Amino acid sequence: MFGHGIARTNHKENHVEQRTSLPNELIKEVTGEIAFEETYPRVWPISTFPVREVNDRSKDFVTLHSRKFNMEKILMQRQRVQTVPITQVLYTYKDKSLNYFVFGLEHRVHAPDYPATCCCGCSIL
Repeated sequence: MFGHGIARTNHKENHVEQRTSLPNELIKEVTGEIAFEETYPRVWPISTFPVREVNDRSKDFVTLHSRKFNMEKILMQRQRVQTVPITQVLYTYKDKSLNYFVFGLEHRVHAPDYPATCCCGCSIL
């Protein structure tokens, strides 16, 4: 019987590297451009990406998978770095400094401090 006793699993690790107050969970919901991607039976840690923290996480993830899944047969590994555009807009409204974000290729808006509580048909353009 084909596949008897064989379980196939896909182990994934994700990391968001950014320096704004935009919640990481929102960034994970949008798309960006693929800045780096490789797929091999075994990948090496990324070492030449311009953002040091990306190289560090790549090394951490490759090491983690080697140790954590050493009793499993790894068929293929993939690493992908996706860059998500984030624009933070700073503005003043009624003498109060506020901000909002436009992010992702979908141009989603996150405006947690939007001054209006009832927004009868208005929108941020």
